[in-house]
Amino acid sequence: MERTQKYNRMTLTDFFELVRLNTKLNSLMPYLIGILFTYYFFHTFNWQNPLIYLVAQGAIALFVTGFNNVQDYRLAKSNDFKKNHNVIGKNKLSPRTAMDVMLSLLLIASILGIWLTVRTNWFILLIGIPGLLTSVFYTYGRYPFLEPRLANF
Repeated sequence: MERTQKYNRMTLTDFFELVRLNTKLNSLMPYLIGILFTYYFFHTFNWQNPLIYLVAQGAIALFVTGFNNVQDYRLAKSNDFKKNHNVIGKNKLSPRTAMDVMLSLLLIASILGIWLTVRTNWFILLIGIPGLLTSVFYTYGRYPFLEPRLANF
């Protein structure tokens, strides 16, 4: 008889730990400076497009960190790392659920990016697609680019 793994339900606290929400506040500073500059320089500000961008960019930032945790768990060579250090193993979360949540964030960001393109112009899409692909491949695979030394746990 095969024994199945019992996973805990992902709580909001687990999600915040999975995506390391506490590290995302630093990303707001350039955004806020851009808004202040725009208002100072043009003396007006249309809040709708920047708000769509903020939510899309936030979803991408959460996706990248969460996807990185899923990949680290999936590719871990050490059971100690997998069970005691990675948030998925430590909190006994389902890797499939974690991946589904990350893919949902990616889908939200993609839809918002398309909506922003429709509201503005095609140039947004030309910048957004490479940015989105960079976000995905930043942590995908056995040797993610930019930090291959971290792939061997």
